[in-house]
Amino acid sequence: MEDKEVTHIIYDDSCALCNSAVRFLRPVKGDISFIAAETGESEVLLEKYEIPRGSTAKSVILIDRNQVYTKSTAVIKAIQKKGGFWKAVGIFRLVPVFIRDALYDWVARNRTTRRQGERTTRRQGENF
Repeated sequence: MEDKEVTHIIYDDSCALCNSAVRFLRPVKGDISFIAAETGESEVLLEKYEIPRGSTAKSVILIDRNQVYTKSTAVIKAIQKKGGFWKAVGIFRLVPVFIRDALYDWVARNRTTRRQGERTTRRQGENF
């Protein structure tokens, strides 16, 4: 797997919101790899890009063209990968990162209560 050609998204697969986001992003243009945070493949990427091990519990991580993006920037870049009018989401990068990331952190802290405490939406045998 050549990292320059594939975009990797490392996400918390025990999170219903995260799994919904993966399903939303699934039909993207180009090569994109969705990797659950608790897998060997994510461990290899975390080590390769010198990302602290606990980072996946606090943030989605997007690796694109050997650049690592986290939190709100990772979300914006991932949505832009859908192409078309979704590229317009990039306008939110004009909002200062400390404001975007504060909102991201609030959602991350409250994500398990968004669906009445539901922890996962993965069906048995379903692969992301």
